[in-house]
Amino acid sequence: MQDNDSGLAQYAATRLGIARLRVQGVTALHSVAARACSEAARALNVRRVGLWLLDKDGTTLHVFCQHDLNGDVAFGGTVIRRADFPEYFAALETRGLIRADDVRQDPATASLAEAYFLPAGIGATLDAPVLVDGIVVGVVCHEHAGAARAFADAECVLAMGHADALGAKIAESRHAETEQRLEQTAAELAAELAEMRSREVTGRFAAGLAHDLANIIQIVRGNAELIVQLGEASVHPMAKDIIEAAQKAKDLTADLMALGRREAAPKLVPVRSHLSNVAATLSRALAPIVLHLNGSGQGQVLIDPAQLERVFTNLVLNARDARPEGPIAITIEDTQLGATTLELPPGRYVLVRVEDRGPGMDETTRIRIFEPYFTTKPSGHGLGLAVVADLVQRAGGFIRVTSAPGEGTAMRVYLPRFA
Repeated sequence: MQDNDSGLAQYAATRLGIARLRVQGVTALHSVAARACSEAARALNVRRVGLWLLDKDGTTLHVFCQHDLNGDVAFGGTVIRRADFPEYFAALETRGLIRADDVRQDPATASLAEAYFLPAGIGATLDAPVLVDGIVVGVVCHEHAGAARAFADAECVLAMGHADALGAKIAESRHAETEQRLEQTAAELAAELAEMRSREVTGRFAAGLAHDLANIIQIVRGNAELIVQLGEASVHPMAKDIIEAAQKAKDLTADLMALGRREAAPKLVPVRSHLSNVAATLSRALAPIVLHLNGSGQGQVLIDPAQLERVFTNLVLNARDARPEGPIAITIEDTQLGATTLELPPGRYVLVRVEDRGPGMDETTRIRIFEPYFTTKPSGHGLGLAVVADLVQRAGGFIRVTSAPGEGTAMRVYLPRFA
């Protein structure tokens, strides 16, 4: 310690300044820790002071911030594991302050002496546990360079006070991060609710409009078919064009009605057997494009069968438009996602994957493909994938898309699987 009380007074003033600092996030906590360790090193006249934090399992200590008396500051680096040095971890949790006047002799630090302290020239250390809500979350190490040193009681009090101040800052940082996450979540939920309400209004309007259009289209198509049957051969090609256009319009109205339909009756549907029949029909209609049905999934999902068909058909047609030639790979699998699966809700699912080897999409396009009326197809109406997203969401599922320019596209639909 310094030869008068000026060092203690300076350190006490610094502690007060640290207490007044507001911590928001890890970056600010690094700054606070660096300042606190710097002042502690000067006040106690030790070689270096470091804040070490425990991992979530309490099995590893890692350097969060370490300050040398010569002014060097390091963030991160050395790691100490409980399995290698159990005596030190036990002492930290039971003794509180580790007052090792000689690191080679103290039971808590003896095992660390050869591995850590002595190679760094450290002969004595004051290690104070950092607590948050009564739980040890780390330790502040005040390391003295040179031979053994007898720490005074006042120095021990200062070391503990230093650790307490940093514990308060860590708690403040965690609280700020939690508030930030809650605010972000609230904003995301508000945006999602607004989108749901917008889609609800759009869906009701679309369903009503589609109903009226369907009646008109039926009249147009019926008369065109009569022209083919009864009219002169010279007008047959034009009448067939009308029929083809009417069919496209019928598909569009089906999409519009799907967006607004809420009263569909779901039931347990064996996905593979049901979609196998749909795939066979599509194969004939899309020839010469080939559909390859793979996978061994046999799971059932609770969904309106017509909506499942609509989802599958729209995905296949979208793949067809992306790759007018060549096969489309369809895979149906039973899968289970654990809690650690990145960004995917855990649970049991039937996975329906539709892949094409077309031109693929860039990231800007990929994040917009489920927006109503967004399309990259010159003649597309832009509702197919919006309908897919809506129907999958209603069934409690979700969609993930993998694509890159020149690498094709994979649409993965996850539907909750029932035993």
